[in-house]
Amino acid sequence: LSVVISPASPQADHQSIRRFVIECNQGVPTEERIHAVVLAPEPFSMDNGLLTRQLKLRRKDVHERFAAELGAVYREQDPGWDSPLLIVAEGTSMSEARKAL
Repeated sequence: LSVVISPASPQADHQSIRRFVIECNQGVPTEERIHAVVLAPEPFSMDNGLLTRQLKLRRKDVHERFAAELGAVYREQDPGWDSPLLIVAEGTSMSEARKAL
């Protein structure tokens, strides 16, 4: 399972995200665990086209916007369930800041 998240703060604390993902993965079957997290560079909003007027996620638009980062998830070596992969998005391109948490 891969997720794209939109942190409330642009200075997202990667260690807090790491701890939260590890916590979420505990006691969950392997096929339901979070393998990778893509951090969006800005909050999802109506202005950037990622939320509807009812504040619902536009899944197709999120997938298209972060296609390169989501594709990289499957090209990266599996860091293991105890250390989910973190990819920091910069616009629509991969950031050199991607790293295993």
